[in-house]
Amino acid sequence: HLLCSCLYLHFYPDIAEQCTQAYCEKEKLGYEEQNKPFFDLLQTAINAHCGEKIALYIHGDTVDSEFEEIELQDLMPIEKVILDSEKVAPRSMLDFLYVNEVILGGNVRSIANGAFAQRRSPYIPNLKAINIIDPQEEGYYSHDGVLLYRDSVHDKLVKFPPGKMLSSYTIPGKEKRLMLINGDAFEDAFFLNEIVIECPCLIPPDAFAHAPYLRRVVFRGNGIMSSFLEEDFVNDLEGDYDIVVPMNAHGIIRYAHTHGGRLLFSE
Repeated sequence: HLLCSCLYLHFYPDIAEQCTQAYCEKEKLGYEEQNKPFFDLLQTAINAHCGEKIALYIHGDTVDSEFEEIELQDLMPIEKVILDSEKVAPRSMLDFLYVNEVILGGNVRSIANGAFAQRRSPYIPNLKAINIIDPQEEGYYSHDGVLLYRDSVHDKLVKFPPGKMLSSYTIPGKEKRLMLINGDAFEDAFFLNEIVIECPCLIPPDAFAHAPYLRRVVFRGNGIMSSFLEEDFVNDLEGDYDIVVPMNAHGIIRYAHTHGGRLLFSE
């Protein structure tokens, strides 16, 4: 394992006199910059630790425009991002092409769609794990690096890390507890060839459309009680994958026939 420095950037957006702090934990060095743009501070801090692998710690709520003026090559040393904030903005990871793990605090309350997308072709996504520190009884949690959400009624599969190196993934869930699947949960899942569903799931029609090498979605066990969401704008199921079901998965079969899904029948 490579040892990482830990670069801390602290945001206090509600304070009249804004103060951003950055320091490298390994060397116990600190400095403050008054009213300095985020990207200037980040580039300065990275340059100060040239050649080291960096874990970037962000405290406070960032916005999706704060990384726009950073050159991609300047972000190469950052392999891990730790977000200690209540909100995760859209496009937060877009330019962090070399990050392989994101860690979220248990205080996270809101994660925007597209928050963990990484820049597409010609780049292969590197993000392999999204983990939660001290998850609450209700709220976001992680299972084997996959981000999920739970409340008193159901679970939700929020995001499968796009660079997670699994060819086959079984959605975790309980026999009689509904699992919702986010519309972008499997977007850009580069290595995934097969998804296995063994628990009851409620599935947006485009949930599997943007996993580039997905070839099979297999329903078995209590997964046959799953259903696709009916949405007015959907004419056909998108994506180059087969739907594999037993003959008694009537709802899935009916939906696939209606919306052009490719069906294969298991025993």
